[in-house]
Amino acid sequence: MESTNTNPIIIVTGANQGVGFGICERLLLQLSKSSPPDASLHPEGIPVTQTLPPTPVSGLTLILACRNPSRAQAARKKLLKLLDSHIEDRRVIRGYDGHADVFRKGLRIDFVKCDLSTSTGAFDFCDQVEKSYSYVSHLVCNAGIIDFSHLDYWRAVKHFFWGPIDFATYPAYKIQHIGSTGSEGQGLTFQCNLFGHYILFRRLEPLFRRAPIQGRVLWTSSLDAFPRCFDIDDWQSLKSNWSYEGTKYATDLIAMELNRRASASQAPLLGSKVKEPRHILVHPGITYTEIVTSQLGVQWLTGFLAWFALTLARWLGSVNHPVKAVNGAVSATFAMLAPLSSLPSPTQPVKLGSRAYWIGTPYVGLDPVEEWNEQQDEAPVLLAKCDALYDTLWRERKFRSNGIGNGN
Repeated sequence: MESTNTNPIIIVTGANQGVGFGICERLLLQLSKSSPPDASLHPEGIPVTQTLPPTPVSGLTLILACRNPSRAQAARKKLLKLLDSHIEDRRVIRGYDGHADVFRKGLRIDFVKCDLSTSTGAFDFCDQVEKSYSYVSHLVCNAGIIDFSHLDYWRAVKHFFWGPIDFATYPAYKIQHIGSTGSEGQGLTFQCNLFGHYILFRRLEPLFRRAPIQGRVLWTSSLDAFPRCFDIDDWQSLKSNWSYEGTKYATDLIAMELNRRASASQAPLLGSKVKEPRHILVHPGITYTEIVTSQLGVQWLTGFLAWFALTLARWLGSVNHPVKAVNGAVSATFAMLAPLSSLPSPTQPVKLGSRAYWIGTPYVGLDPVEEWNEQQDEAPVLLAKCDALYDTLWRERKFRSNGIGNGN
């Protein structure tokens, strides 16, 4: 167990591909600079405050939380290769301060198996983290699934000619399965997108409190997080045609309620060194990854057309299409690196969204949690349901192992 390290220990779920890999790549490149550029971004809608420059970190422990060991190790090697190439380029820059080499020496990239499709997989991951690390500073809840059934090609063609930007932003032609459950009976999309991450947060809560800085939990939302797709009476989205969108809106509600709860519990402890973690909603915009094409089994031509449609939308003026995963990661790296005073207020119902100018340069904007004023009363109800399910599963786990739980 680590005991003397004070550098960040950051967990990224789904880190071996797609946006998760992009987050890891961007994070490493940012922290290899003594003053990470993403930490100084100023999203519109957040007051600009005078803050001291961020203190450079001399290292990082990055935990790749993935299901597939071989893919995780391949991602680890690729990340180190990208970083080493970046450092070589920096060494030839006049005035190079040597920080990248210091950071590289203090960098650890670890793999810990994490299968969020079951509570067992999530709890096993937490047990391993608890044994191996003395604290956790950041948890990036990125992994997720869309339970695709098939593409409605005719609807897709009509949608494209009706509006190419809307076509590339809100793909209603992607048909999802209804009623899919995991091996333990929970809604599959709900378990993978939301509840698996909720288990990670609840179980690792003591490790956040031990961190040398106030912890941060990043919850990945989506532009598709619509309240019309979520029903509190179907809180696991088992009856919904839009389980992905429904679970993403549920994520919005959970993150907002956790922030409210943390703020309320922190109020009596003003001056205490123990700080509850901040919960921050982020979304990557629309990016092109091979995850979708591999799920659908489409050919390379269809993949190219999908990439072209996203790029075309950006050329036509959409700011919501960073396209590249490493650019879609900018909202997450800003949320991790920026001073807390530069982030949205904990009670502000917004999420940090990755955006891009037409030439592809990424930046961060603010997007509202849709219909928060009308839906906010459902947030504590949903959180209570998640708490009850967590407590039931935790008790069952401790009963099976014949151990005594710690109540978290």
